[in-house]
Amino acid sequence: MQKSELQIAWEQAYSIENMAAHEAEGRPVEYIGSEAFGHRIYDFYRDDTGDYWYQVRILLTTGELVTERDAIFGQKKKRSGKRF
Repeated sequence: MQKSELQIAWEQAYSIENMAAHEAEGRPVEYIGSEAFGHRIYDFYRDDTGDYWYQVRILLTTGELVTERDAIFGQKKKRSGKRF
């Protein structure tokens, strides 16, 4: 049985936050699909060289989807634009 591209991405993907560490910073990516596991949503991407990347979103008990970073550290407060 042949694996789907999403299965291949699941096995090979690196965190999209680490593109620079993999010397891939700035490469354009194309969304290929998502997989949900519990409250985590894994979004998968393929770059123009064929490498796979993922990012994680969290489904909060409120029903809101946020980045994993925001789920762990809280959402950043927006600035009013004025600095004193």
